[in-house]
Amino acid sequence: MLHPRYSLVSDLGSYIVNTAYRKQRRSAWLYGYREQIMVWLQRLPRLDSKKIKYLVIGGWNTLIGCAIFSGSYMLFGEHIHYLLVAILSHLFAVLQSWLMYRKFVFHSNAPMCNEYLRFNFSSLFVLGIQLSGLWILVDLCGFRPILSQPPLVILTVLIGYIAHNRFSFKSGSDDRTENRDKLHDE
Repeated sequence: MLHPRYSLVSDLGSYIVNTAYRKQRRSAWLYGYREQIMVWLQRLPRLDSKKIKYLVIGGWNTLIGCAIFSGSYMLFGEHIHYLLVAILSHLFAVLQSWLMYRKFVFHSNAPMCNEYLRFNFSSLFVLGIQLSGLWILVDLCGFRPILSQPPLVILTVLIGYIAHNRFSFKSGSDDRTENRDKLHDE
């Protein structure tokens, strides 16, 4: 005869009690962190945010730009200096980039010619930073040109967002409205 301590009913009862206790402990642990997770998620920018769209479209533009640079370098790298390849690929990448940012991120209705010139000016500034970084990484540090391009993306994305947001896609009417609001507040 089995001892009552080892009976099937007793084991099943303790299993149920232990399982209920573990679930209660687990849910208390999750509840404590659930509030923190919800606060953190609420602090994230919404998916319709201009910054999120800029990063998504910027990621696409980066892929296209790196593909154009890499393809051009593989085709013409033996005959043309890598910095010239970067400049030529930049010309094609900027046109594609401007169209994407104009349509999907900044939703601009400004005159295309003026806006495209401002966008090119900002992009040339970013290109100067990128070419300087390429020169430093390739000629001074000894990295290969194709491997040197991606690390510069983080820096140029930040600078590019600031330049495009505050200069390229800002119309003159926005400036007048801000100045009027500043004068009104004083």
